Amino acid sequence: MNLIDNNGLIPSTLCRYRPGDTEYALHEIEEALSRKQHWFSSVANANDPFDCNPAFTKSSNKDVFQTYRQLRRRYLVDQHSEHFFGLGRSHRKRELRKKFEVNLPNVMKHRHKLDSMADRVRSQSKIICLCEAWDHPLMWSHYASGHTGLVLVFAYRPEFVELTGEDAPLPICYSDERSHITTVDILAWLYASESNGALIDRSEHAFNAMILGKAADWEYEREWRIHKRSDKDGYKPVHCLELKEVLVGMRASRSREAEVREVCSGRVPVVRLRLDNKEYKLSR
Repeated sequence: MNLIDNNGLIPSTLCRYRPGDTEYALHEIEEALSRKQHWFSSVANANDPFDCNPAFTKSSNKDVFQTYRQLRRRYLVDQHSEHFFGLGRSHRKRELRKKFEVNLPNVMKHRHKLDSMADRVRSQSKIICLCEAWDHPLMWSHYASGHTGLVLVFAYRPEFVELTGEDAPLPICYSDERSHITTVDILAWLYASESNGALIDRSEHAFNAMILGKAADWEYEREWRIHKRSDKDGYKPVHCLELKEVLVGMRASRSREAEVREVCSGRVPVVRLRLDNKEYKLSR
């Protein structure tokens, strides 16, 4: 597989392209400035159906059973899962032992649930998408409403990753071939903290395939992502991204520019872009 990747060094600035005709873009600016929160949405809603959607093959019952044993897990599900909502502690333990203890018959009984974990994990994977460049003409055309939108420019603050333990931006892995995962790969990722040996590699493979994998056709985007697990889309804190300026597209209306300036209220610079006189590029 031919993976196209950069050197893994996180850029000092990362950019988010936003449409020009939506109110949520203004709300995102306010949230970033006031609360350092950013909008996370499901990877399942990506505009490319291949995005973070690897081919899936069911592992054998024996391989699934052996994986649970390697993970040293006593039950097929977590004791706090939705299966036990409303049950008392003693009743929950009885149900766990009866229905979900790790053994081959229970693995076979619950295969449909185990194999559906890939879809469930994908629906719970929320991301924000960022770009290395603020002046990318294709990005302005595709993601900022044909230069009528905005670019939010963030300074990356690595010290906050160390302080808070939150996830850092990660580069997309562009590939000429579609990634492939199995039930065992998903289990290794879900229980990554308990994985060891070969399961660590399988955990990393599942994460990369389901969060960072895109076709090589999209390499022009020079994309980075931050990932969080959640049942719902919404604003979530990202302390390592500090909004430092907002760029207004050269085709944006003057009224839209005024709205942006009002929201920013002098807290960060607002710059309207223009066409360069000598080269095919955007200038400040």
